Amino acid sequence: MRNKMVAGNWKMNKTLPEAVQLTTEINQLLQKKKI
Repeated sequence: MRNKMVAGNWKMNKTLPEAVQLTTEINQLLQKKKI
């Protein structure tokens, strides 16, 4: 069985606090999904 992979492609024109907030929000959304 192959491993599942989630990938994204977007410009990260953000400050460090904005990038941390974005990744935190993405992580919270992914925790709710069965992947």
